[in-house]
Amino acid sequence: LLMEKTANSKVPPTMGMSDLRREHELALVQLCGNIPVFVTDFPVKSRPFYCAESSPGLSASFDLLLPGVGEVLGGSVRESDSTRLNQSIKRRHQLLESSVERLHWYLELRRFGSAPHGGYGLGVDRFSQISTERSAAKVRGRSVLVHSLIHAYKLLDRLTVLSDLKTLPESALLGFHSEAYLSALKRFAARFDIASLVAGATVAAAEALSAGQFDVAINWTGGWHHAKRDEASGFCYINDIVYGVLELKKRYDRVMYIDLDLHHGDGVEEAGDSSDDIGAGPGRFASVNVPLKEGVSDAQFAASFAAVIDAAFEAFDPGAVAAGPLLSLGGGGYHFPSTAKLWTAITALADVTPSLKRNLNDSTELRLLVESAVENLKRLAEALAV
Repeated sequence: LLMEKTANSKVPPTMGMSDLRREHELALVQLCGNIPVFVTDFPVKSRPFYCAESSPGLSASFDLLLPGVGEVLGGSVRESDSTRLNQSIKRRHQLLESSVERLHWYLELRRFGSAPHGGYGLGVDRFSQISTERSAAKVRGRSVLVHSLIHAYKLLDRLTVLSDLKTLPESALLGFHSEAYLSALKRFAARFDIASLVAGATVAAAEALSAGQFDVAINWTGGWHHAKRDEASGFCYINDIVYGVLELKKRYDRVMYIDLDLHHGDGVEEAGDSSDDIGAGPGRFASVNVPLKEGVSDAQFAASFAAVIDAAFEAFDPGAVAAGPLLSLGGGGYHFPSTAKLWTAITALADVTPSLKRNLNDSTELRLLVESAVENLKRLAEALAV
């Protein structure tokens, strides 16, 4: 029934998919009469490694779905056998032995087994935001601080400020986000208006680049890279980056998106999963991820970035870059003073104070990681040449 109801969706549900998308969750709730719904026995590959199995291939887990909201609560029975835990880590996540060793403390606590137990996560912060329509506390006030610091350094005097901005209309929003998701998001008018205004600003910046008005455009309020087609994620409600890239694609055949955030830009990457020219089909290898560890030094980061980005430019030959024309956007950054200083420094091309964090990036591992990324980019060049 669910497959029939969502047959026209961009990514219809299948028996082998790892998890339900928000669009599927909302449809499932409707099929059950718009009442709270418990979904159980998810495939083990869609659950964390510590979840116990209810039967071979299925996890002893559940999600609670609410009408118009989707998932708000999830839980599972925890695996108590240390041998099975070790096997689960290696099997489900295909981690290297060194990665397993970093979880030694977790396995050691369960070395002799543990009492059968379970756990659940309510997602209080997310649920309260949905229920009360309050702003995401994580980023409240950040844009004001960033703008104020840029203004204090008189950098606005050296920039052309586009002030006559409009929200991105729903007709344009449907170019990526699903109608069901936008309908649910519009129930929270303030959040919808702000997010669509940010998207409108990013598109306006992209339009200015495409028209040849500027070589560089900046929207530090943009960069909401976690928002998926039919669900919010990581404080991101509307993925302005996707719309900016789509606008640039009207003029440029190839647009490169560079994400330097601490977190994976999964929403933007997912936007291209089913496209013919991005990440799948003929465009396989067009998404390149370089997962660095905590505390990477400036020298390590710069060398790794230069090696990978040079190979990426050579293989992809983009007409524009969303990060010739450069669209620079914000994103994560939850220590506001540091974020404001960094973005102001980037705006002015000033120095950045080095971090004192412990560097967990082994030189050999980092070299192998960069070599792997460069090798994948060579495959991209070969694929594009066909």
